[in-house]
This record gives sequence, C-alpha cells and structure tokens, in this order.
Amino acid sequence: MDEANSGWLCLNTDASILCTNGGGTIGGVLWDSSRAWLRGYCKCIDKASTIQAELWSIYVGLQVAWSFGTARLVVQSDNSKDIKLVLDPFALCHSMQLVRAIASWQFKHLSLDFQWIPHEMNMVVDRLSKMAPPP
Repeated sequence: MDEANSGWLCLNTDASILCTNGGGTIGGVLWDSSRAWLRGYCKCIDKASTIQAELWSIYVGLQVAWSFGTARLVVQSDNSKDIKLVLDPFALCHSMQLVRAIASWQFKHLSLDFQWIPHEMNMVVDRLSKMAPPP
C-alpha cells in the first residue's frame, strides 16, 4: 500500500492444508496504510480444499476488519483462483456459499479491493497461518 491508499487498511490472508488429515489452518494480518500491524489471527478449520481454506481465511479476515471498524479495505491473497472467484461479476450467485458470503461484504458499507500478490510478499501471513495447532 502507498500514500494513495491513505485511510485504507490492508488484510493479508493465507491458508494451509495438513496432509495427514485434510484439515487446515488459516491466518491473516490487518495492517494500516503505513504497514503497522493492527491485528492478526490464526485458527484451525475442518477438512477443506485449498480454495475453501483460502476463502475461509478471507471471510474470517473480513470479520476481523469489520470488528476493527474499517470502512475501506484492501484484501491481498497469494491465491489467484480465490481472487478471481470473489471478483467475478456473478459472485453473488456462485454455487459456493463462501464466495457468495465474501461478495456480499461489499454491501455492508465496506469499500473493498481484492488483489493477488506473489507468495513471497505474503510470508508473514504464511507463517502465521501455520501457527494454529492442528485440528
């Protein structure tokens, strides 16, 4: 984020799937426009595909940002498939409930911008998502 995004908060999200039981862990970090850490989260989720886990991470992150009181949010993920899903013009009609739930956040008086970022720029959240104890 740069000066043009002053007043916006940034949410970086990530997820991991455990090979042993198919369960996953998710994590995220909420930053201000100067990249100061505001809040982080990590938690376990039930069995999920990679796409579902990444979507859960975004969804939980939106809840965290909303509870923090933000009205303008940039959501960054290193999973391009999830970003494409939530940016699709028909996301509110998607067959996956999580896609619909995330897309509906744009109607909660929240200005959202979803962005794909390279994995190398998401390493803090990658490590945070792996800190949750296994399910």
